[in-house]
Amino acid sequence: MKRILIPVDPSKLPLGRDAALRFRWRLPGDDGESASDTELIASVRQYGMIDPPILYGKAPVVVLGHRRIAAARQAGLEKIDAFIITEETATRDEIASLWLEDVRHGAALTDLEKITLTVKCREFLEENFKVSLGRLEKAAGKTLSKDYLEATGRLLELPEDILDSLHDSKLSTGDLLSLGPNDIEAARILAGSGLNRKEQREAVRIMLRLKDMGDDVWESFAKDYEVRGVGLLETLTATAYPSLDRDLERIGKIVKEMRLPPGAAIHSPEHLEGGSYRLAARIRDERTLSELLNKLHAALDDGKIKQLLDILKGNQRTQRGTKQGQ
Repeated sequence: MKRILIPVDPSKLPLGRDAALRFRWRLPGDDGESASDTELIASVRQYGMIDPPILYGKAPVVVLGHRRIAAARQAGLEKIDAFIITEETATRDEIASLWLEDVRHGAALTDLEKITLTVKCREFLEENFKVSLGRLEKAAGKTLSKDYLEATGRLLELPEDILDSLHDSKLSTGDLLSLGPNDIEAARILAGSGLNRKEQREAVRIMLRLKDMGDDVWESFAKDYEVRGVGLLETLTATAYPSLDRDLERIGKIVKEMRLPPGAAIHSPEHLEGGSYRLAARIRDERTLSELLNKLHAALDDGKIKQLLDILKGNQRTQRGTKQGQ
């Protein structure tokens, strides 16, 4: 591959987030730049551009060195040296290799930068240079289906504050793909919630349930969350399962009336709907097992098992049957 060293004005090179091969979310000089970005600016100001960036074509496109060029701008350099390559001096595959090699040896990519990498590699390298998708899959470490590429591409159209949260690991790619690109309000609430990853996954699950329950239910949640200032999971649960506390209390009463032997218990699913009860028992002898089976059989005959299942199905959430009041 032949490289020609030329002087260029760093301010004239395209570095915006829409630049063809830029995958880093923040560059030196951007709001929220990293400590390493600040150090790079100081180094370029003191020593100049030690490792020239690589450009492609007459336009030109920055292949490697977006951070170094941005640092040169911030350092006040009016001219820097850069290598330029053209279709006549490099094969398309060599251009792809240069870019992906830089990806592999740079700082670890955030979720957002991984998405940007896959989308831009597909749009620029595959469509313009006919480079196989296999190279991109190798860099990403996964098989990239057409549906996945299209879905992640739509994520880049989300508002900048949500993408900032994705970059800063306040949201995950999975969260946004689950919520969908139109659920901007839900994504913003989730990003500011301070939940850990396990809690975030649970919050996404309940958010999707609220969306299915209708706009009125979602608006009720949003209003309560804003006014009451209660934790996100608590407010989501209260809105999606308004009878949860009452039902759990009722379940506890029914199970207590069953008088199961010591070491045996019936546990309800966390949010009841769509789940199932879990029977736990420590069996140490035949007598204990026989007693447990007799108690369960009696509960079946007395209708207590039916009461438990009715609560699970939501059939009697707001009713007060005769046996409930006993």
